[in-house]
Amino acid sequence: MRRVPLRWVMLLPTLVTFAIGFGAFALYIDSVERTNRLADIDDELFRAERVSVDPAPSAPAPDAPSPVAPDGVDGGQGVDDVDPPVQIRLTPDGELVSTGTTGNPFSDEVLSEISQRSGIFTVDEPRFRVSVSVEPDGTVVVTALSLELLDQSLADFRRALFGGGAVILLLVAAVVWLLTARSVKPVTRMATTAARIADGELQAGADPPTGSRETAELGAALDLMLDRLRSTIDDREHAARSAADARDAMRRFLADMSHELRTPLTALKGYSDLYAGGMLDDPGALDRAMSRIGDESERLNGLVTDMLQLAREAPPAEATVRFDAADVVAVVAEDLRVAHRPLDVRVEVAPDARTQIVGNPTRFHQAVLNVGSNACRHATTGTPVRFVVRSTDTDLVVEVIDHGPGVDPAEADKIFLPFYRPEASRGRDGRGGAGLGLAISGQIVERHHGTITVRPTPGGGATFVLTVPLAEPSTSSDVEG
Repeated sequence: MRRVPLRWVMLLPTLVTFAIGFGAFALYIDSVERTNRLADIDDELFRAERVSVDPAPSAPAPDAPSPVAPDGVDGGQGVDDVDPPVQIRLTPDGELVSTGTTGNPFSDEVLSEISQRSGIFTVDEPRFRVSVSVEPDGTVVVTALSLELLDQSLADFRRALFGGGAVILLLVAAVVWLLTARSVKPVTRMATTAARIADGELQAGADPPTGSRETAELGAALDLMLDRLRSTIDDREHAARSAADARDAMRRFLADMSHELRTPLTALKGYSDLYAGGMLDDPGALDRAMSRIGDESERLNGLVTDMLQLAREAPPAEATVRFDAADVVAVVAEDLRVAHRPLDVRVEVAPDARTQIVGNPTRFHQAVLNVGSNACRHATTGTPVRFVVRSTDTDLVVEVIDHGPGVDPAEADKIFLPFYRPEASRGRDGRGGAGLGLAISGQIVERHHGTITVRPTPGGGATFVLTVPLAEPSTSSDVEG
């Protein structure tokens, strides 16, 4: 359904109200004007009645003087908009006895009707104001004044009222039209903006608030609503992306976990099938099979333990003590030299480094060992693996530097996720782990209120940086928890 524009809704009632009000006012003014004019004519009639009428024939003698009206009334001449009065005498039967100088403008029928009435009244054919009185001898005296000039004057007055009212009505219409156009323009812009938003243009914004206070408040409310709508949609999209990422991460985690668990389980089943099939009869075969079963069982147990450790959102409280991180790094380096004899594993401690931290030395040892094992596993033969220990004003920094394939910068944030392994540059070989070591290291460093990052090594390779807050000078070496 097509609705009337707001401009017309405001304009039409205003014009109708003004037209009705001015029309009522014009009728009242016209009535007052007519009443006042008739009152003036009645006064003139009253004065004219006092002029004596010559009983002789209607045409006076040429030398006869004109009758003189008493009280200064000259020959019945009155106000400007009336003609000279008509004065005639009638018998009680309505027969004409005499007329004044103005003659007799009435027909016999009208005279007969006039003779039967008394007082002041109006005759329509012709238009006269008539006053009738009866003398003692029964003679009817009729005094009349023409209303032609009065009717013409009233017609001019009414035309002036109509013309003035029309001009005022047009002025009011123009003013209301302009005012409503100015008032409606901001609303129209906001309606257009709302329609664009409804069509999906969420970046559309309302214009700066203009116009009246109400339209300014409406524009401000529309902007606030639009901001909240954008924020809500952004939050919903972010939540949807986060949920999708979480589902993808869970699927990847389950797939990688299944893959890692399948390898030792397949080996265990294979050796059990060999034993059941009687294929371990050779000397030493059974011992070798049991040894491999033990190794795979130990590997399976380590995987389960690592996954349980990663899955714990609230790990049990661990003892925290003040210890020297440089000593822990030295022990880790010694272990790695034994495990990776072809590699040159070095420890470099800055001369002015402060190395005292507060935490769990066993867990910190595990974190450094996991990062160091990863570096040794991917280091190129003949290149050194360096542990650099230094400190800043507030933190202990341990850098593990290798010269292997390196880490793609696009994967720097993903490499600490459980089971994540780059596809090419640092891919898993036959001796590789399950992709849990770096994830566990990141979790341990986080529990020590630190961070772990990776960056390229100049000349090729990767540098892992573990940053942990230094112990305060007043920190006790006793167990804190």
